[in-house]
Amino acid sequence: MDAEEAAWLAEHIQKAVAEISYRPGLTIEVDDRPDLWVQIIPEIDPSGAARLSGYVLNFPARMLTDSMTLSTTSVAEIIFPPGIQLIASEPGSHATLWIDPGIDLRMLAQLCGEVLVNLVGAHPHASINIQIEHEL
Repeated sequence: MDAEEAAWLAEHIQKAVAEISYRPGLTIEVDDRPDLWVQIIPEIDPSGAARLSGYVLNFPARMLTDSMTLSTTSVAEIIFPPGIQLIASEPGSHATLWIDPGIDLRMLAQLCGEVLVNLVGAHPHASINIQIEHEL
């Protein structure tokens, strides 16, 4: 994901955070390949206040293996910034990361692009689209 595409994605993430009370979720999908996707869900504070408490990043983990963990902060050539936890992993199926709410949105967008390429299996120059859904 180049800088321009990361800025575009960061803007969409910011819009989702601004609408957090509607529980938005963004799915970044490779054009013509609906099986290659990453989903970002801004988490709402558990106290019920309509404020951000983190991000959940879901993705199909076809390229993830049992031996991969985030403990080394580097998986499949991705260097994870601090404040990221692997909260669910089913190698060959799916994985879920929790990301600190203080992450720079361009960094989050870049991370989504790296996960899409290095863990999901998208081509580095694949064209992507964004779908935004609201729970309410």
